[in-house]
Amino acid sequence: MRARTNAGPADALGGLISSLSSRLNLVELLAHRHIAQNIVGVFGCTSSTRPASPVVGMTIAESDTLRTLQWDGAAWVILSEPPQTWAIATYDQSGSKTLTATRAWTQRASGVFTAQARLTNFQAGAAGNAITMPTPFTLPNLYDIGGSFSWFDSGTATYAGTIIPSSVTAFGFSTDGVTNPFGVTPNFAPAAADVLTLTIHGRY
Repeated sequence: MRARTNAGPADALGGLISSLSSRLNLVELLAHRHIAQNIVGVFGCTSSTRPASPVVGMTIAESDTLRTLQWDGAAWVILSEPPQTWAIATYDQSGSKTLTATRAWTQRASGVFTAQARLTNFQAGAAGNAITMPTPFTLPNLYDIGGSFSWFDSGTATYAGTIIPSSVTAFGFSTDGVTNPFGVTPNFAPAAADVLTLTIHGRY
């Protein structure tokens, strides 16, 4: 008996169905590629090309900012980033006054920030009134901030102490064991030759 050499209609139909099925599977895989990447690793993008429909837990790495972020279901949370400039240029003592930041930076990771600064060239304030400065980021709670400072008062001495919360967008200063140098009513007005160095940390 001669062997069969030509496929019949049923065989051709079966081959077509198999081919279409394979292509559909490939299309589906490509459509959900970002989900697969999230499961096994980090999705690369830029700050302007983030995934439009991220899933909870999805992690991205931005090539332009060098930040790593994760989607928590409502927003992108920064997991890591390089140090960023802390643009602090004012303080408050009976009104907004200017200052110069000779070095000021901040860095965020998983909902927590760290910041350091060296500040000088203070516009004259008003002695006897509270001194406050703006936080690098808005705090979720009034007490989500802490830190330490050293303030060289050019007309008196050097004061050291701790950072205290003033509001969710400002902090003040406090020292222990000295009569009224800082706190609610500090006894001097910052001046141009003063130098403040501080380190703070908190949630944002």
